[in-house]
Amino acid sequence: MKDINNREDIELLVNKFYEKVKVDETIGYIFNEIANINWDKHLPKMYDFW
Repeated sequence: MKDINNREDIELLVNKFYEKVKVDETIGYIFNEIANINWDKHLPKMYDFW
């Protein structure tokens, strides 16, 4: 595991996290069905946040 040094590292971390969230049996439906997240819009906001 390496340190987070730049935006590419942040994007990789966020993408890996949300890949797991999207398919999680416990919380995935909240993002996919209830909140109906537009991932193309949401992910760049998360990159900027972190």
